Amino acid sequence: DNAGETDEATVDIVTVGTLKQNNITLGAQNNTTGSFCASFEGTVYTIGELKDGNSYADVDIVYYFGASNKSALFSPKAIVDEDISWGELLPVSSWTTINETKFRKAALTDYDNATYFTVKTLGEMADLDLANGGDTPIEGLAAGDAYAFKTADGKYGIFSVTEVTG
Repeated sequence: DNAGETDEATVDIVTVGTLKQNNITLGAQNNTTGSFCASFEGTVYTIGELKDGNSYADVDIVYYFGASNKSALFSPKAIVDEDISWGELLPVSSWTTINETKFRKAALTDYDNATYFTVKTLGEMADLDLANGGDTPIEGLAAGDAYAFKTADGKYGIFSVTEVTG
């Protein structure tokens, strides 16, 4: 207030809640541990559990071990675009909902120091196109790798790889 004058400002405030953390183990196509991850639910589906088609909409990350890409993570859309069918057990024509999950390489410190704001910022970055729609999947996963991601429904996350075996 200066000589009776007033002013106002409008701001958007993002409140930071507790980040949800899931410890998830994924198995490649010939493993009894599932390959299909619903990351925010912390659920992993096997081929048998996914075959009925009721959970395609939940899957946003897929683990696959291939001859050329070795340990790799794919977007479900990339799985369909690459025509990966798990030996015809899950032909791409059976995918009723095909999520486009987008990934971005991050630093392990981004994971270790993650806040709601930093994860959202990483997820919104313009180069967030890895493993999206047939683009190159995340290949050669190794312990210590970290990636931020954005799901088809606009959720953001970050993960670190703690172990890769086999």
